[in-house]
Amino acid sequence: MVEKRLYLFKDGELFFNDFVLVIDGDDFKNKSLHYVHLGEKTTTVGAETFEGNYLTQIHFHKKIKWIESRAFANNRIEKIVFSRLEVPVIAKDAFVGNPVSLIIVPYETLDDYKKVLSQVDFDQPVDIRSNIEMKFMKLNEEKVEDTVIMIKAFPIYGTYTWRIEKEEIADLETQMRKDENRYDFGEIELNNTFYNIYKDGHNHIFIYRKNDQGYQDVTFEDFKTIYNDARKALL
Repeated sequence: MVEKRLYLFKDGELFFNDFVLVIDGDDFKNKSLHYVHLGEKTTTVGAETFEGNYLTQIHFHKKIKWIESRAFANNRIEKIVFSRLEVPVIAKDAFVGNPVSLIIVPYETLDDYKKVLSQVDFDQPVDIRSNIEMKFMKLNEEKVEDTVIMIKAFPIYGTYTWRIEKEEIADLETQMRKDENRYDFGEIELNNTFYNIYKDGHNHIFIYRKNDQGYQDVTFEDFKTIYNDARKALL
């Protein structure tokens, strides 16, 4: 049971304090909820906790470890997002009674998620895609002139977080001119494609493509090649 001072109902949305570790009890069943903002440090969603609402999507943050029996049963959930690298324990019937069609998971553990989620009951076939692939799809839909899609890797607590971003070419070149006399710039060839790379003083890594025709967008296939073939050498 979550103390009432640690959550807020507002216009069909439910907001939890980020420090709530376990969300359980009967207070959130059949409440006509349309969206739930889980706490960023939530580790557990208890059995039947959000059953019987109108939720259409749910985002699990990086601390989630357990999703118990019928935790989200009988909602309208179509999309689920997982941010945690390590796959949580998910009850077989955690999402029954929902039209789930898309699940987004971290690229680094995509295969692990697919294995676990294959044991979970869904009402229809589910498309499981990585966060990186979805980011490329979104950026490719945004047609903005004089921009380029590039890869960035940032060290956080000893491991690197990968990001895909669309940058203004003018801003990118300005930053590189400022950095070129202080930091290492290089080039790597993978599968007959050349990638430009530089690392700044904070060990942030920037990867982009440029040839005689100018800047080229980095693609999802490029990312997979870099991650699988060159990741250790780059980091």
